[in-house]
Amino acid sequence: MSGRSDAFAVGNRVRVKVSNSAGHHRAPRYVHGRCGRIESYVGRFGLPDDLAEPGRPVRTDRLFTVCFRAEALWGADGHPSDSVYVDLYSLYLEPA
Repeated sequence: MSGRSDAFAVGNRVRVKVSNSAGHHRAPRYVHGRCGRIESYVGRFGLPDDLAEPGRPVRTDRLFTVCFRAEALWGADGHPSDSVYVDLYSLYLEPA
């Protein structure tokens, strides 16, 4: 990693990028623009959209489990002791 710190290390806060695409998106809309904490690193995998098309070059990306507090997702309607865990590729994340 050439001496630089990784913004996507376990324990770091991240924000899910907002996507305005009309089509399918692998990050659930309810987490777009929301902040969470990286709970774990799952591994590096081929991107599902690339794998779905035969003959298409397959890009790989790091997959993380991100923990979102329910209140961060749903405000006062979210119970303070509840959390939601979502697996997200780094291409959907940015440092918070």
